[in-house]
Amino acid sequence: MSVQFQVYSRYGCHLCDEMLEHLNVFANEYDFELTVIDITGKDDLERQYGNKVPVLVCQQQEVCHYHLDVNRFREIMGNSQ
Repeated sequence: MSVQFQVYSRYGCHLCDEMLEHLNVFANEYDFELTVIDITGKDDLERQYGNKVPVLVCQQQEVCHYHLDVNRFREIMGNSQ
């Protein structure tokens, strides 16, 4: 079963684009699913994540924000095998 991740992001956010690019690189190495959630106009998500996007979440736990924490990502993926 693949690991489920969500990235909370905002359209036009260069940090969001960078995190998604890094995650796409790992798509060839690891089995995971990624859902991108645009927080724009969603008041509850704007309050929760607005100043921290992009935010990578796995199992409702924040993994990292602003930049991909590669070590933490690999740790999660290693624990899923």
